[in-house]
Amino acid sequence: MSVDIAQLSAHLAPDQQGPVKRAYQRAAKHDTTAFLLCFFLGLFGAHRFYMNRMGSGLAHLGLTVVGIAALVGGFLTQQPLNIILFVAGLLLLLFGLIWEAIDLFAIDNQVHARNLALAERLISAAAFADPTVLHQAA
Repeated sequence: MSVDIAQLSAHLAPDQQGPVKRAYQRAAKHDTTAFLLCFFLGLFGAHRFYMNRMGSGLAHLGLTVVGIAALVGGFLTQQPLNIILFVAGLLLLLFGLIWEAIDLFAIDNQVHARNLALAERLISAAAFADPTVLHQAA
């Protein structure tokens, strides 16, 4: 699902449409890139960083790092603690994989919503930059 910036910006003056389209092309995210990042590096939150969702990207990365650390700690510690750490590490990594699987199904809609919001921001900024639009609205 891609956003048709030409159709959305059709009501703008022709001299405004070009800069809006170029700005959209520079800032828009691609659904294929997001999907591939989610598929191959999703456990580390790479797709969330790509979508500029830094908070949830850091949470996903932190979940994976703590899960791996607990898993490694389970191998390196003595008997009573190693099973607890090993199981905790497995559970954290399993939770991260489930989160990634959910994101794989939702990534197209997330990219579309982000690109649509970007297009709306760019078009509204261009429309309000033209003083004739304000005079017509008044």
